[in-house]
Amino acid sequence: MDTERYKMREFLGKLWMNPALQKATLDKKENQVLAFLRDNQAQLQKIFAQNDYFPNLSWNDAVKLLLTELVDKLLETITPKINLISQSIFSPAILKAFDASAEINPDKFKNFLIEQMRVKTLRDHYLSSIQIISLNYYSNYIPLAVERHKYIYNELLRHDRLKIDTTLLPSYISLATLFRPLFHYPIKYRDDSDESASLAKATTDRKLYDTLLQKLRVQIYNEIGNIPEVIFLPGIQSNLMLADFPEISGSARLIAVLAARSADYIPVEKRDRGAESPDKSWFQINRRNAKIYGLDADMMDELYQIAGEKGW
Repeated sequence: MDTERYKMREFLGKLWMNPALQKATLDKKENQVLAFLRDNQAQLQKIFAQNDYFPNLSWNDAVKLLLTELVDKLLETITPKINLISQSIFSPAILKAFDASAEINPDKFKNFLIEQMRVKTLRDHYLSSIQIISLNYYSNYIPLAVERHKYIYNELLRHDRLKIDTTLLPSYISLATLFRPLFHYPIKYRDDSDESASLAKATTDRKLYDTLLQKLRVQIYNEIGNIPEVIFLPGIQSNLMLADFPEISGSARLIAVLAARSADYIPVEKRDRGAESPDKSWFQINRRNAKIYGLDADMMDELYQIAGEKGW
């Protein structure tokens, strides 16, 4: 089996470096590989059956091996990003600002993230959350919003009553974002059954939602540490529709807006003369439909203004 693994790793490596995939962000790259596998199944079956590939494996076994190697490749690629993010956001000052007894073990948290990413349904959400941070949306926009002392500043510092050094806000929001995928985490909510549900499946049932959230709090404490609610809750709330949950924090609303922006991110090598900058264009178009998408239109207006001023 070691020989097959080596060959599959080599095959996947060549596919991974395909020019057609190079511009794709990591969260989209996996899905493009899976689409290639689906769309070219008949041809790949013939190739894999050749002596130079996997003549001793059935198609199903070859696919399982490819998927295993694909996950390993993704984790190998994303781990350095997680390490880099960890260095900038795991500040004791952030935790202590909210709770003197708060604690988090960065290595334990990183291991928790990586383990969660082995599950496809959670991996997509973790990859997109890591991308938001890696693209520097928080470090670019939050300091400028703080300088302006307008809507975003008021929602973060006054509405949320955050008693934190404003220079730590990008790291705080980044840390909260890493809890965003747990909205989709399956939670066992009955002691007499293995039945589970995610918060995403319970948004129309407030009683069940609150029960699941309390169970999740306990699990976070047991697996990660004593994390203040003001850190993990905005990440989870950022998945909710603002029209249905108008009480969610300003931090959650900012995460939601920039998560939506990040999801549409397309690397641009060169902008056409006279064309609007990517962020400004995106905010201009999408702020009109903010309510439909469950986003904060006022936040989008201010981000649009910042993007215009900075040429982003």
